[in-house]
Amino acid sequence: MPDIVKLDMDTPSVQYLCRKCKRIAKVIEMVGPIQYTPHKEDAYSFLIHEIIEQMLSVKAGHKIYSRLEELCGGYVSPDRICSLTDEQIRSTGTSNAKVEYIRNVTNAITGGTLNFEAMQQLSDNEIIATLTKIRGIGNWTAKMYLMFVLDRQDILPVEDGAFLQVAVKRYCEEALRAGKNSREIKTHLECYIHGIDTDKEAYENCKANLEKVANRYKIKNVAWDIHNQDALAVKTYDGKIDYVVGNPPYVRVHNLQETYDEVKQYRFANGGMTDLYLAFFELGFNMLNPSGKLCYITPSSWLSSVAARNMRNHVMEKRNIISLVDLGHYQPFPHVTAYTIISLFSNDKQSDRFDYYTFNSETRQRNHVANLSLQDSCIDGILYLSDKEHLDTLRSIKTSTPPRLDRKSTRLNSVTDQSRMPSSA
Repeated sequence: MPDIVKLDMDTPSVQYLCRKCKRIAKVIEMVGPIQYTPHKEDAYSFLIHEIIEQMLSVKAGHKIYSRLEELCGGYVSPDRICSLTDEQIRSTGTSNAKVEYIRNVTNAITGGTLNFEAMQQLSDNEIIATLTKIRGIGNWTAKMYLMFVLDRQDILPVEDGAFLQVAVKRYCEEALRAGKNSREIKTHLECYIHGIDTDKEAYENCKANLEKVANRYKIKNVAWDIHNQDALAVKTYDGKIDYVVGNPPYVRVHNLQETYDEVKQYRFANGGMTDLYLAFFELGFNMLNPSGKLCYITPSSWLSSVAARNMRNHVMEKRNIISLVDLGHYQPFPHVTAYTIISLFSNDKQSDRFDYYTFNSETRQRNHVANLSLQDSCIDGILYLSDKEHLDTLRSIKTSTPPRLDRKSTRLNSVTDQSRMPSSA
């Protein structure tokens, strides 16, 4: 298997797709060449490797797995694991619990309940459900399997450092494609990847998860620029960041205590009963450099709430929306119930037009609905999302003069008296 797979306009399969479908051709033209490094472990050894590294540093996990590889004659496979006793596996430094988990995966393979080839035809959610039935495989491990073994690019492991994990994965792949060596990539990760989390445990887990991702590309011991701080109080990055991504906390301001006054200092969040995520929008915009981009997944309430009026005014003034993806009823985060939207902004955008998408939870794909102008979407200070025809109808309804009641005749008359409704019965 080659170290790097390259797909561009010289690739016969890509040329074929472009000939067959104009829409795909347009997307390919927009995206450009794609190159990536396939994962070299097979599905089974990958899962065993992940199990061993659970709750361990990358360095410690790698050492234990190397010992297991040596015991297996250089290659970890179901039949070789079956030939080992529990005591032999424990001698590598593997805990009793992880010996059980390794046995569980191995028995699922040998018993026929886990078929990696057949599983490739399943959806992301179906694969996650299948793998997590096995004691010892959690959501994070299942999603890492989707990312690194099946190369499912649209997978986001919603755990600590989720967005940064994907960013690091893609950066490593692009850097390797460009011919960068491990030392250069390590330096770039230390210089260009930043993160802030006020939760100590999340902060530690984030660093560990990022190290695991980097280790897949033989990048080790990265000095991550990840901080255990209150992001609202950090000004270090103002005006310096190329890309700000994340899912800000969804907390009503009246539920805040010690941070209440700090939040209300943000202009986006001083409009009454606001939500904490609005302050993070302003924080993110402040961090961007002149050509920087911001992408958040948040409640869709910023489009319409009274509390978000200042933010909408900012957006209308700057005309900085690139796209909005309405997730509708789809709930991307466990234990969080909210109507959410993915909002993408750019500081160097010079147009009031933006793309509006809906999200298909079955296919996990966005569907383009319309290219809208802010004038199309903004009605009475609220941003509405639909196709232009429906927005025009809504605008007509919202701006038309309502009928008035003629008390003497109990007749509803329009103010212009040009059209009359029948008398009430």
